[in-house]
Amino acid sequence: MTTRQAALAGMGIAMLSCFLAGHESGLEPMWPERTDPVDMWRVPHPD
Repeated sequence: MTTRQAALAGMGIAMLSCFLAGHESGLEPMWPERTDPVDMWRVPHPD
């Protein structure tokens, strides 16, 4: 399992390149105001 897959499965926070995570509807950036090429991404809770 890759880090991206683990994050999408809800297993926690992942440091991913924006080109890998930026288009995933199940992930959201931890700091959306930052524009770095690598950022922290998380799976938001359904509520």
